[in-house]
Amino acid sequence: MKYTLYRSRYELPFDEAEIEASIDREEEFDLVAVEYAANIDQAIPLLIKAIIDELSATPQYSQCKVAAYSPNQYARNLSEEYTYEMIGIVYPPVAAHNILILFTVKEEPETLI
Repeated sequence: MKYTLYRSRYELPFDEAEIEASIDREEEFDLVAVEYAANIDQAIPLLIKAIIDELSATPQYSQCKVAAYSPNQYARNLSEEYTYEMIGIVYPPVAAHNILILFTVKEEPETLI
């Protein structure tokens, strides 16, 4: 299977109503990585590493620790194109709260050309 990972251009707000309003347009996601694995369970470590690498390479988070949650079956119905959502977490050294960033994953059959 082919797993295409996209990153939201915006940090997730803490108010649930603002979340729906802030990420409803497809163009607000950027391609991060394409991974190949037999199934989602085998792809999880690759996707988590891709998120950690992406956040670690972001200049504004250079002094922060970063992590990622395993994918959940996509439940918000923001787009029918995405199969899973993942959350990237940024732990600033001094801040009122952590920073959460939405990542989406599109699962597709692998095509041979």
